Amino acid sequence: MKKIILHRPKSIEKYYDETKYRIFINDQFVAKLKRKENIEFEVEGDTVDIQAKYAYWGSRKETIKLTDDLTEIDVARNQKAPYTNSPGLYLPIAVLLFTFIPNLLGWSNIWVKALIAVTLIAFIWYIIQYHIINRYEWILIKKRE
Repeated sequence: MKKIILHRPKSIEKYYDETKYRIFINDQFVAKLKRKENIEFEVEGDTVDIQAKYAYWGSRKETIKLTDDLTEIDVARNQKAPYTNSPGLYLPIAVLLFTFIPNLLGWSNIWVKALIAVTLIAFIWYIIQYHIINRYEWILIKKRE
């Protein structure tokens, strides 16, 4: 049996986060990992598949090659994850402003309608990009060297 220690160090994560990550080893739920917590496991084999999840988001399934005695693994929120350099609430606010205010003021110009359409398309793309396509990019799993 080989030992694995999972770490969720505060030093890696940029923002304060009380989220508990559900840890799966070889597709089996093994524990919930809190911030600044270390969990130790014993596993069989030379490699393991590890994945961390919370709510709808998570990490990719990482295959980690185990060392002879002890393997240490960091699990942390991806600092380049969505919302880090994203428009945040600007797109929903723009959608509301460009949809309702022109209608309230009676503007029916073709350019206003085009602006509304472009804003709605950008908002829909934003949701698809960050919440569907990249849903497994929110947590990083990395073996300590």
